[in-house]
Amino acid sequence: MKAWGNALTYLKTSLMDTKKSTVCLLFISSITFCLAADNLVQNPSFEASDPKTKVRYYGMYFPTPPASNPMGLVKGSPSVIAQDETEAHSGEYSLRLSSDEPVRLAVNQSRMPFLPGQTLRFSGWMKGKDLNPRGKSPGAVARLGFGNTEDTQAQKKAYAQSGFLKSASNTFDWEYFSTEVIVPEEANRMILDLFLFESSGTVWFDDLSVVVIDGPENAADSLPDPDQLRRYEEENANLAAPAPGEQRVVFYGDSITDIWKLDDYFPEEGFINRGIGGQDTSQMRARLEQDVLALQPSVVWFLGGTNDIAKGYSNQAVLDNVRAMAVRCKEQGIKLIICSILPISDYHKDREARLERSELRPPERILKINEGLSRIATEEDAVYLDLFSLMVDENGQLPADLANDGLHPNDKGYDIMAPQVLKAVNKAKVGN
Repeated sequence: MKAWGNALTYLKTSLMDTKKSTVCLLFISSITFCLAADNLVQNPSFEASDPKTKVRYYGMYFPTPPASNPMGLVKGSPSVIAQDETEAHSGEYSLRLSSDEPVRLAVNQSRMPFLPGQTLRFSGWMKGKDLNPRGKSPGAVARLGFGNTEDTQAQKKAYAQSGFLKSASNTFDWEYFSTEVIVPEEANRMILDLFLFESSGTVWFDDLSVVVIDGPENAADSLPDPDQLRRYEEENANLAAPAPGEQRVVFYGDSITDIWKLDDYFPEEGFINRGIGGQDTSQMRARLEQDVLALQPSVVWFLGGTNDIAKGYSNQAVLDNVRAMAVRCKEQGIKLIICSILPISDYHKDREARLERSELRPPERILKINEGLSRIATEEDAVYLDLFSLMVDENGQLPADLANDGLHPNDKGYDIMAPQVLKAVNKAKVGN
């Protein structure tokens, strides 16, 4: 096969009704990319990160040295597998696989739903630089693979129907790849793999898509929903548009917002709660459009960031996410109230070891992030509400009587917060 300039090739696209494989060449240098609504890939554009695996919802494959990995590369090394902010086909990030020596590295995702007989279109974008594979290895590969974990013969038959796409040259700009595969009857497993395949150099991937284009449809609830994007789907659909003159207010955040019984504290206000327990700011950013902006609010009250600290995200990552949400609200003419992260405490640790909160949420990090949140509010025409100072004691901790677990306010804690929150909301409304 010829290596044609900036082309990517279809490789081994198997057809169910024949034993042949098709090999095609595709030149698409300028295509407007649009993610389908039914894209089965989680985090398809690599915008969401994870402090442990680098890219959220993807696993990583590092072979044991010295067979295919003479360098003995360390799992998770950012110099090998990274969420790259310097290159992107769209958005801010792409996935980068790189090595100075020939090596096989892979990033994969395996929680996509599928049904035998479906026709799937697997597509995305790839860019390469100085790929130098060993022997006849392809350099970079994207694969939508099928398997069977229970039967060896079924595994062979299923794998033979996998869709492979490979790089056709050593250095090329962003190029679109696409192939169609039919899910074999033998398959009980489907996995998306992105490889630097027995090669040195660098390959980037972005804007992946796996969509069903023919055959049986997946059940509506079969798609993974790790960010709980569907939690408020029904409530959002049933919510009428604001009445003329109504200034709708949405409360947005993590569990501190989620468990706050707004109707009890603000019975006359009609505040809408869109908090989800356990969420970090990247997850909130991901659902901002559907759970907040689509509701046409005039004011958004936001409290988040404490879970980012516990999960190991950097201060800058928190601030970047909050700023992005602040910018979107400003673009929509929505007044955003950015709340400081609340203090935490270790006062209850003698009752349960897990209630020693300062280990995962160091107070100095909370203070530093709050400084950044205050700056963002000033720079993005938002309101900064300093609840930290309102809720902290002389030891720099959340008072024991305001939270039963050192993290979440109890009724007494919310009693203290509520008047200041209402004051900030009323001030943020147009005309006040």
